[in-house]
Amino acid sequence: VKEFIRRAYRIELFLLPFFTEDQYEILRDCQAKTDTLIVGSVPLQFLDRSAFLDRNLNILVNRQHLQVLHDFVLRCGYTF
Repeated sequence: VKEFIRRAYRIELFLLPFFTEDQYEILRDCQAKTDTLIVGSVPLQFLDRSAFLDRNLNILVNRQHLQVLHDFVLRCGYTF
């Protein structure tokens, strides 16, 4: 069961469409340090092991960490 869960539930498969592998690692580190949450369709697809055609990434961050995440997203090439 543990091996199945390890192979079946790989969050990187759901985040790599939005980021390079290096950016993904930075995002995960940033999440751990700032308690940033990924919400919306990505976690739903992860838990349901499904894929939506229209993909977007919703990120919630505490106001005190907003600048850190904002700067990261801009460095990744996204705009607001």
